[in-house]
Amino acid sequence: MGLTQKLGTIPLAIFTDASNNIGIGGSPSGSYKFEVTGTGNFTGALRTASSSFPLDIYGTTNNYGLRINNVQAATLLLYSSNANSSNRNWGVYTNSEVYGDFDIRQSNAKDGDMTIGANSTSRLYIKNNGFIGMGTNSPAQKLHVDGDMYLGNNRNIYLANTGVAAGAIRFYNATSGTTKSAIGSYYNVADEGDIEFLVSASLLTKFIIRSNGRSIFNSTTDRGYQLQVNGDASSYACEIRQTNDVATYDLLTLTHEATSGNRRMVIFNTGGIGTVGTIISTNSSTTYNTSSDYRLKEDLRDFDGLSKVSSIKVYDFKWKIEDSRTEGVLAHELQEVIPYAVYGEKDEVDENGKPKMQGVDYSKLVPVLIKAIQELNAKVSALENKA
Repeated sequence: MGLTQKLGTIPLAIFTDASNNIGIGGSPSGSYKFEVTGTGNFTGALRTASSSFPLDIYGTTNNYGLRINNVQAATLLLYSSNANSSNRNWGVYTNSEVYGDFDIRQSNAKDGDMTIGANSTSRLYIKNNGFIGMGTNSPAQKLHVDGDMYLGNNRNIYLANTGVAAGAIRFYNATSGTTKSAIGSYYNVADEGDIEFLVSASLLTKFIIRSNGRSIFNSTTDRGYQLQVNGDASSYACEIRQTNDVATYDLLTLTHEATSGNRRMVIFNTGGIGTVGTIISTNSSTTYNTSSDYRLKEDLRDFDGLSKVSSIKVYDFKWKIEDSRTEGVLAHELQEVIPYAVYGEKDEVDENGKPKMQGVDYSKLVPVLIKAIQELNAKVSALENKA
């Protein structure tokens, strides 16, 4: 029954139909128990109860479906007293539903993206493929942040993978679309816990920190040393430089913690041969050793040591680079007599025309000097026998 009669001169705007559906501002459509045509204003609370949706607001125009305006407290409070984890506590969605505490979802029938913004500007983009962008509306990975990130005190980033590689940080060139370098970790049996530093688009391993504490530069082969540095065809292996212009500052200190015995301070190895020299220290002295085992030698011959020594020119000379004098030889002259005691070639230069100076190992003269002394001793003994 429609209440369309007037109350005095004021027409009533409450309508009912035969099914007791009520309409305010217009006749009820018959689909709902209560309908309002036009704008309504509630000065108190609005409470409903239903087995499906307690409150369903539906619109057919190209406007917002719901506007909530509150000038005092929070604009919107969604609350559920249901503690059952299998149900939604609260959600904002279209025609697709999932279980969980909070759900914002686009319709399965739609392929659009979702944005969350502030101050009239979009700040967070959720693409329909599941990629999330912060600072960018075109995320290229599951999480794409265009800008700086900050982790609070004692916070972690966890990288996980089910394959051999446990995870990696890749440094990516967005212009060329290629990875230029990476930091990766591995957890297979051989390399568990290792961290590798990789460079170039080919991701070549240049530095490894092993889980056992060993560090390997420019190689993937662990030869058993705590620090392993490898050169290649285009570079030297290692340089140690003291940039402090104070002569008393040590450039390199070698310390062996053993309290007794012969400490192997330095070992000299050559490829395919093995050890060819050592530096050994005790509690009181240091010895410099070169290989001289009889098992390394053959075709033993006598030689004229005195003649060799007599052919060596020795000078008292002044160094050009500093005002000091000493005695010694000229490398190229000694090279003519005892070539193995001299390194380099006379007047040699490098590819830039810079001189490559020759060097002399005076210890190589000791066997010759010993032989010359023995020969002189024999001569002296012969003369004494004649007297």
